[in-house]
Amino acid sequence: MEDTVRKEAFYTLLENDMNSSERMERAFSDHPDWDERDRAFYTALVDTTLSRLVTIDAVIGAYSRTRIGKLSAVVRTGLEIGLAQILFMDRVPDSAACNESVKLVKIGGDGRYSGFVNGILRNIIRHKDALQAKTVIDGKPVWLIYTDQENGWRAEGNVSDQILNAAGLSITYSYPLWIVRHLIRSYKNARQILAGLSMKRRRFAFSAIDTSDLIERLAGEGVGAAALPGEDAPAVLFESGGNPADTKAFRQGLFYIMDRSSMEPVLRAELREKSRILDLCASPGGKSIEAALMYKASLLSCDVSENKTKRIYQNISRMHVEDRVEVRVNDARVLCRDLCGKFDAVIADVPCSALGVSGRKPQIRQRVKESDFSVLSGIQREILDNAAEYLKTGGLLIYSTCTLDPAENEDQVSAFLERRRDFTLKEQRTIIPDQYHDGFFYAIIIKKRDSTEE
Repeated sequence: MEDTVRKEAFYTLLENDMNSSERMERAFSDHPDWDERDRAFYTALVDTTLSRLVTIDAVIGAYSRTRIGKLSAVVRTGLEIGLAQILFMDRVPDSAACNESVKLVKIGGDGRYSGFVNGILRNIIRHKDALQAKTVIDGKPVWLIYTDQENGWRAEGNVSDQILNAAGLSITYSYPLWIVRHLIRSYKNARQILAGLSMKRRRFAFSAIDTSDLIERLAGEGVGAAALPGEDAPAVLFESGGNPADTKAFRQGLFYIMDRSSMEPVLRAELREKSRILDLCASPGGKSIEAALMYKASLLSCDVSENKTKRIYQNISRMHVEDRVEVRVNDARVLCRDLCGKFDAVIADVPCSALGVSGRKPQIRQRVKESDFSVLSGIQREILDNAAEYLKTGGLLIYSTCTLDPAENEDQVSAFLERRRDFTLKEQRTIIPDQYHDGFFYAIIIKKRDSTEE
């Protein structure tokens, strides 16, 4: 069965559309015969390869005379999936990883390069105790040596210390160099951020019932959960057992799985009970569900397409809050004049570069481009300006992103406050990623008077 699993993982990676989650779901549907171990192995192969891709390609660069950009997609993917197992998946024997990668290259139609793949992988296996990597920065080769698990990769070359530092961080945490440079420019603690993004994230859920009751029910289904230490939030942390989404409690709508960072803006807003709220970019509906349950609020939850609003409706139905949440297709960039001045709060969880979730969604690292920042900033500005129009005097604008980029976060809020002097900042926070949090930003902004008042 492992041969079939590897082949499916190989084709998932070979498609190279960076939308691996949909491809993975399709693989599970195509193989109902897979047991839990098969599904876990497939997921590990895809996720490990994607999350370590920068490092893997740099190692290939050190041991291949052919530049990685010149390799066919089949050969490159065969090498990458093989190295993911050899370097990062201890339970797979090196020989098996090598042999199976050679088979995959033959299956993919590039069998004439099977000897090349075999030679590269076996050479790397022989040098695992003194592993090297190679990358090219600003047209100059930079060589790296693996030191240890704590310190990662050390860069060497006839380039500046800044380049060597960025190269070492890039290969250690397997992030594209431009993202590393962006984080170094934007934050004083870039290494801490990259280390946090690389941690395995703990799972949380927002509870629809008393948390102690939920914990007891989950325990009865073999899932260990605990209340959040030192916090009064209606949420639990999963600690052990199987997939919480497979439980009866999940199907009954007793909890909504949601990252801890994503809960924060609505929790911190401290809205009045039975508030009227507009959620502008609501899919898949987590913040709407949170507000409906926590504040007994009534909501209009919108997103830009039928597919996105379908996801919202599926989730609010499972959570039994469809009587409090109206769902509508709406483009947040287009002002709806019939909604102006009618809401106590507006949630604008806007489209963003998503660097804050790139640890657990590694395809984002390959998909996002530096040019996206300016495009997204323009979209966010349009959404913010429209959101302001929907609020009553004294209402709250809750702005949030799941990225780490001042231009989309603090700078966006500062520019909005410059444009709209009828608003004032109550609170803003950048959440640094760690094992409990995605990288995240939110700002809570108060409309202090009507825009026509002087």
